[in-house]
Amino acid sequence: MGQFATVAAGLALASVVYGQCGSGTPDATVDGAEGAYTATKGSEQVYSGSDYYQAIQSALDSIESGQRVAVIASGSIGESSISIDSGKIFEGCGTINVGYRAAHGAIESLGTTDVQIPYLSMTGNPYFGLWFYGVTNLALGEINMDLSDGLGIRFERDEAANSNVSSMFFPEIIVVNTHLILESVITDFRHSQWIPSP
Repeated sequence: MGQFATVAAGLALASVVYGQCGSGTPDATVDGAEGAYTATKGSEQVYSGSDYYQAIQSALDSIESGQRVAVIASGSIGESSISIDSGKIFEGCGTINVGYRAAHGAIESLGTTDVQIPYLSMTGNPYFGLWFYGVTNLALGEINMDLSDGLGIRFERDEAANSNVSSMFFPEIIVVNTHLILESVITDFRHSQWIPSP
């Protein structure tokens, strides 16, 4: 793999004006370091322990549509898959290291609407880094992947179609140090160019 690609994604309107990753007051956060993570929603702690994946998923599960999670801590989720439900905003400010789970994404959003991923930094060797199908009004921002193997972004061609997939930060770029997969079952994918490296 190891193919470098740059996608300059198209102009889109996001429902929230963003500054830096994790700025302002996220509705939930994941903090800590290896072996000691906490997930907090407001003043309530929803997870404390050594499992980075559980901290992230607990934070996501604690929020409602229209609310935002900021993952400040870095760590490894192993072979788990993070699932993002409709209307939720996910910011991966720390570096999320991921493992291989066959036929799954390290981060998935399936059959959802109005999901936003303004920021993400990912390393590792996933089957898919990001996996989507049946999504509407998906907005992607600064997605940085440095993957040793696997496919970066997969819009599934064998499941329900995706529509209105857009970039939040034109002319910011999506950088993927692996194969970028944009399958054909997408309507109204607004982008300007995909520039593979020489």
